[in-house]
Amino acid sequence: MLEKLNKEIISLNENVDLFVFEDGSKDGTKDVLEKILNSKAIPRFYPHMSPQRKGYPNAVQDAISSLDPTVYSYILFMDGDGQYPLDDIKKVLDYSKSAKYDMIVGGRVKRVEGNLRKILTTGIRILETILFNPVIKDVTSALRLIKIGTAQRINSEIKYSKYNFWLEFTARMSSMDINVLEIPVGYVQRYEGETQVYRLKSLPKILWAEIKAVFLTFFELKSDTIIKFLLVGATGAIIILFTTWIFKEYMGFWYILSAAIGIEISIIWAFILNTKLTFKFKFTNNFEVIKSLFKYHGTALGGMIINLTILYILTQYAQLYYLLSEIFGILAAVGFNYLASSRYVWNKQRKNKNDLMGSDYN
Repeated sequence: MLEKLNKEIISLNENVDLFVFEDGSKDGTKDVLEKILNSKAIPRFYPHMSPQRKGYPNAVQDAISSLDPTVYSYILFMDGDGQYPLDDIKKVLDYSKSAKYDMIVGGRVKRVEGNLRKILTTGIRILETILFNPVIKDVTSALRLIKIGTAQRINSEIKYSKYNFWLEFTARMSSMDINVLEIPVGYVQRYEGETQVYRLKSLPKILWAEIKAVFLTFFELKSDTIIKFLLVGATGAIIILFTTWIFKEYMGFWYILSAAIGIEISIIWAFILNTKLTFKFKFTNNFEVIKSLFKYHGTALGGMIINLTILYILTQYAQLYYLLSEIFGILAAVGFNYLASSRYVWNKQRKNKNDLMGSDYN
């Protein structure tokens, strides 16, 4: 792979250096790198050897942080297993000629992996999409061209992922105001060897660790808005109870009608507070306000349906005590309402681009 990179990229571009960050291997990799270095066959070749194994995320963090931002404008990162076609690597690198994007991601159109790993990556991708709404589809792709300042800023915040660095990297990237483009790339079988990480016996441990990392990242980044959203919801519940009591006791309305009025008032109240305090959203015109208010009614209805469905299923079929079932229903409804509200009702226009619309992802 290094010989191909040298022939097609390094030897033809004097402003491109080639770094290899070796992670405490014991399979002869160090010997190969030292041989290439001593032969001087590759110009501007800088191998970094590690005396001990750090693990993929720590090794990647050290690699990115070690580069000098006063010397380099971009880092083009790829794994060392040769699975990204050289033509696609050059295609990604070409974007370094323009300062338009902060990051170019090579999205693997057809992934050549075992079925178990496909299930793992598909599940993780779905979870990350639900929680973070990333502008890229291939959230674990390691082929990325990134402005060095952007890469090091995101890299410095990585702390939870034990196996897949790019999963947490993408999650944190999605919360930043940066311009990202995803382009389709190929993905081929390894020439030799097999993964030393994603083995059958270790998959359950990896799956649990990565799910935990995604949720920890989510709560770290979103805790402020989640707390505000919950507090607004609590005040809405008080409004429903108070309004129902007022209309029933003092205005003589039917209790069902009184509750319906209270719910509507609480929805409008919550919409105003969430707009101003939780999401700090600014509408451009009155039509947007009305449209978003209707959307918020829809999310409230969806949350209620989820709540009642879980209440019925857990009580009727799982034989749980109905109040315990209702707790689970409320938690699910609150989660749905928050995600739907942030994604659907108060969704800011994103600058990010995606060049993979309509692509066939496997």
